[in-house]
Amino acid sequence: FAIQFSKVFVLFLKATFIVYYLFKHLSTILKKIRKLFSFALIFQLFKFNIY
Repeated sequence: FAIQFSKVFVLFLKATFIVYYLFKHLSTILKKIRKLFSFALIFQLFKFNIY
């Protein structure tokens, strides 16, 4: 039981850390995603123009 609990606890810590990290870097991640999305959109339009 103790081993199982420690595994769950470690997973919980990792999840908390990941969530904290994501919240900390959310704005930059969103900016990057927006940039990537606009690039993809431009690429799609470009592709449609070629064919």
